Amino acid sequence: FIDYHIGVTESDPFARGHLKRVDGITFVERQTGAGEEVLAQMLKVGTGGTATEMFLNIPQLTFSKGALNSVNKGFYREEAQLAVFVLTDTEDQSNLLPEETYKYLLDLKKGDATKVHFAGAIVTIEKPGERCEGEDDQGIPFKLRKMIRLFKSRGYLFNICKTEYGKDLARVATALVDSVSTIYLDKLPDPTTIQVSFGGEVLPNSSKGWTYDFSLNAVRLSPEIDIENKVGQQVDISFEEIYEPSEI
Repeated sequence: FIDYHIGVTESDPFARGHLKRVDGITFVERQTGAGEEVLAQMLKVGTGGTATEMFLNIPQLTFSKGALNSVNKGFYREEAQLAVFVLTDTEDQSNLLPEETYKYLLDLKKGDATKVHFAGAIVTIEKPGERCEGEDDQGIPFKLRKMIRLFKSRGYLFNICKTEYGKDLARVATALVDSVSTIYLDKLPDPTTIQVSFGGEVLPNSSKGWTYDFSLNAVRLSPEIDIENKVGQQVDISFEEIYEPSEI
């Protein structure tokens, strides 16, 4: 039921954070015909760029007002989860610190860390004596590793030297689905009064609709919810708040 936007940018600073365009399409969404094939074409960025590879400054370029009002128009949504994936065999060569880019991404989501994720498939060593060399054998990309650590449980590190690192990377999708499906409540509800509706239709309190997580005080939506004709519509949650009288 996720209403997703997926775009691809290049590390080449001259690309200026512009989304890769294929047949006039700048990002893949649910309505994109043959979306997997279009995305596969977007990911073929080639080797014709400059030797300088900058990753930490790409978000500032991609989500700048100028880009979002022109070449990247319609891609970014303030209310959506934001996940950044970096795939590289070299170190970041921008002049930005990981902390600066982390703060920028966090500010985009008004300080809500639950809405920001960062994944890196990079050169890394998992066992003593193991070899995993990048394009210029610079060793482990420490800036990108630090960037991933800043995100804590929403940071994901993968070894690009593994022949099947893509399967590991795909695990991020599961984490994103779980994050998008978890709606934290700002008040304590009487669980017996919770009602959840999607696109005006009341959902059942079951594994095919929604469940209430007491430990998180959150409603978890099931991935089996029927989204037919409801893409982009609102999830509404209502309940009676538990009243706890204060001491006199």
